Amino acid sequence: MVYRIIYYFANIILRVYYRKIHVYGLDTIPKDKPLLIVSNHPSGFLEPIIMACTFPIDLHFLVRGDLFEKPWLKHLLVGTNQVPIYRFRDGFAGLRNNQKTIAKTIEVLRQNNAIIIFAEGSTSADQYLRPFQKGMARMAFQTLDGSPDLDLHILPVGVTFSASTLPGNEVVLSVGKAFSVKSFYSSNAREAKEKMEELNHYAYDRVKENMIHLEDREEEASLKQAWMMYNKPGKTKFLPRIAKGGGLFSYLKEIEKKLNSTHPKNVSVPDALRVSPVLAFRSHPWYWLSLPLALVGMIAWFLPVAAGFGLAKSKVKQREFVASLQASASAGFSVIYILLTSLILFFGFCWCMVLWWWLILWISGIAAIFFWEQNKMVVYQEKH
Repeated sequence: MVYRIIYYFANIILRVYYRKIHVYGLDTIPKDKPLLIVSNHPSGFLEPIIMACTFPIDLHFLVRGDLFEKPWLKHLLVGTNQVPIYRFRDGFAGLRNNQKTIAKTIEVLRQNNAIIIFAEGSTSADQYLRPFQKGMARMAFQTLDGSPDLDLHILPVGVTFSASTLPGNEVVLSVGKAFSVKSFYSSNAREAKEKMEELNHYAYDRVKENMIHLEDREEEASLKQAWMMYNKPGKTKFLPRIAKGGGLFSYLKEIEKKLNSTHPKNVSVPDALRVSPVLAFRSHPWYWLSLPLALVGMIAWFLPVAAGFGLAKSKVKQREFVASLQASASAGFSVIYILLTSLILFFGFCWCMVLWWWLILWISGIAAIFFWEQNKMVVYQEKH
């Protein structure tokens, strides 16, 4: 029940925080097999939320074991399918608890469930897939050691952000084809080490295929420019916020190929994409229709959004977690803001004023998001 409540709440947050989430390959996800979902990890805890809100199956998550030591948090973690995993820095006592983690993992997987694991071992906002740690392959082998009959599959997933630390940007989530762990597995201790390395390398290549990986991280600015130029202000559909398929990912993979080549890396954007952004949007009737409502929305939502962004700026030192706290804190402050203003209107006036206030917040909020996102793209393309 807790999982489902947070699922719907998180869906709203994602649709507000991101301009568009492009999803590919959902039809390849097996619904009748135990899955280890292996993904890159560029943005704090947003990738698992995006996967949980877009995948057609419920997910389980591996999280830091020390979080379960906080009583007020433990019930929430258990209710949202979190499984504790301990690291060397947690000490030998913590590592011994990983036997419980393996037992819990086997229990979850034997019920044909899916568990997300970030094989890089930590989070990094770079458009670069770092070498996988041994933990993913070791967990897969230990799972089969404890349950040899399990038809365990690995599902490779790649997540790419146009700008992982900023709102109003885009996300590409690409799901690859699941493959069986049994084709790599060996119960022989001597062979197991080599087989685990093979599994790690194979999974790494499959995840890399499903994301944008730049060998030279200085080329990220070129990638962003090409991505932004792909979006035509006034032409890109505002809805749906989560879109299945489309040509963006194949376009970005072509840009990736050019940037990673040994040839000169002048990535040209097709002229068809450079279509008078100012004329395309600012002469569009929706620009003038949305402007008054957008101004109302910006004023109405200023306090909770500013509070959320201010908290993220003051508390977060690692850029990979900026977007995570911006989104969650702004959402939390927005709920408090709506409740407080609604109570004031209810006791100060009448219930009908509360309904009018909700309607104003909803319509003006959508207008503000539409106007801000489109105008942001116009400004970027004017500068480039």
